[in-house]
Amino acid sequence: MIVSIFTAMFFLNTTLQTFQSATEKNERAVHITEIGSLIRSKDINIADYITFLKEEDLKLYRSHSFFKSNGRKLEDWCNFYSCCF
Repeated sequence: MIVSIFTAMFFLNTTLQTFQSATEKNERAVHITEIGSLIRSKDINIADYITFLKEEDLKLYRSHSFFKSNGRKLEDWCNFYSCCF
């Protein structure tokens, strides 16, 4: 009976670890997608500004403040996940 309890605890612990790993990978994918989207958006703003020289394109470029508001969080995230790459 004690053996079956330890076996069940082992499998539950393994399942929990797998779930936590999947959650971390999902969060990493979301962050990478957000960064890629921001970079593409900024690239479009730069191209529009160079092409049309409109002040509003420059304002749009500067208004994307993801790196300003999330810079520290992003730096911590990169340091935390650097061991995984």
